Amino acid sequence: MQRARQLFMQARADYENDHFAAARTKLEESLQLVPRASTALNLAATLTRLGEPVAAKALVDDLLNGAYGAVPERLGTRVDEVLAEATSAIAHIRVRLRGSPHGELEIDGTPAGAFEGRNEIEVSVDPGEHMVSVASADGAASDTVRLAPGESFQLTLTIVSLSTPDAVTEDDVTEPSRAPRRRRRRWLWTVGTLLVAGGIATAVVFALRARPIEDDVFSTPPAALLSF
Repeated sequence: MQRARQLFMQARADYENDHFAAARTKLEESLQLVPRASTALNLAATLTRLGEPVAAKALVDDLLNGAYGAVPERLGTRVDEVLAEATSAIAHIRVRLRGSPHGELEIDGTPAGAFEGRNEIEVSVDPGEHMVSVASADGAASDTVRLAPGESFQLTLTIVSLSTPDAVTEDDVTEPSRAPRRRRRRWLWTVGTLLVAGGIATAVVFALRARPIEDDVFSTPPAALLSF
């Protein structure tokens, strides 16, 4: 208990001096030593300041579900404030898939859903830059978006499936023998063009890019942390 309280007080000092990363480390250790509602709530506030509102909201949800014991009545107002702050900072990407009825969606390399029976998936993410990709049996598509806090953005990924021309055999080239030479050359030129086009074609991604994120993503001053 004494170590947890010491870490908590050090975290308060770090937080008040805008050293949010240091405050986070100490609050996480304190929470592991002694699970307390006040510590969890302060950690959630710190995570939001660090640009991780998704994790902050999840922590508050756990808190409200009793993961850290009963929430003292005195924390009621502060819980609402921290939850509202985290929720308003969460960004949303609505990904729409075209060119294939199936596909696995990933955000920053993490599975985020499957396009099975639907062509649109909405994902909640932290503000900042994200790699959005879809893989299917028909091909793959990806794009990078950069979102501001609270921004909602629709991204369309289009997979273009190109059929590969049939292989040309020696018999195909030499027959029919009665075909005019000029016509055979034109036919060979057409086959060659299709092969070149098939070799260089790749999946095409059509996506609108989000506007650049502001450097100062959280401009409002942080509220003071609660007592241990």
